Amino acid sequence: MSAKENLWAKRFEDVLAIDEIKRRADRPARPLLCLEKDTIEHACFRIESELREVFVTTSRAAEILQKFIEHAYSHSLSRYSDVPKFLGQCYDGLADIEPYFPHILTGPAGTGKTQLGQALIRILPLASTIQPDTYHPAIPLIAVRHVAIKTTKSLPGVLQTLVRSAHTSGVSGSRSAASIDACARWQYICGTSLLIADELQFISQSSNASTRIAQVLLGLSYLLVPTVFIGNYSLIHRLRKRPQEERQSEVYCQ
Repeated sequence: MSAKENLWAKRFEDVLAIDEIKRRADRPARPLLCLEKDTIEHACFRIESELREVFVTTSRAAEILQKFIEHAYSHSLSRYSDVPKFLGQCYDGLADIEPYFPHILTGPAGTGKTQLGQALIRILPLASTIQPDTYHPAIPLIAVRHVAIKTTKSLPGVLQTLVRSAHTSGVSGSRSAASIDACARWQYICGTSLLIADELQFISQSSNASTRIAQVLLGLSYLLVPTVFIGNYSLIHRLRKRPQEERQSEVYCQ
């Protein structure tokens, strides 16, 4: 790998076009065989399971997916411009840059928000490794990270899911700033260029949901990675009650 080669950005070049996005995102229905041999209950289960797997990429869905991919591509172009800069920030710490405004993918229950997020994961390159030069070992190369806020409803718990086990000690304490910095550094080392946080409705069920949602969303925004939050309308209503500095984001309705 040459010093000026940007393999971090190159991995996105094949998935920027709408036609390729649709091709990778689509999941056609498959025939269900031998349903007559199943019990009614199990046949219904198989049909429901298969229907959940079907995904037809509409023009609007493709445009939303393209927008997210372009953000990931732009992030890799700017943050990984060359190998010396990458290694310098790995050793010296991340440059003092402004966090990204998060995107919120919202809509009524059952409209396919989670399926759109899964389609985005299918489109983007699979995790691999990269060796920046002959003096360093291979390191992970991860285009997108996905975290489901289902069982981990606090910011420290979410951060721990985004780092390898060897780094969990750096994010398990009570110092939020240090935990976020450790997690942000690991995402940078791994080349993470997009973060998807789903199942946010599980936070919104608690009595102090507004504060907890704000803590999780703001904390993830400070990982310095383009972020897509997926949640229903109740999430938006709760966020609108927060102070102005916590309400700035770009919203997409599905």
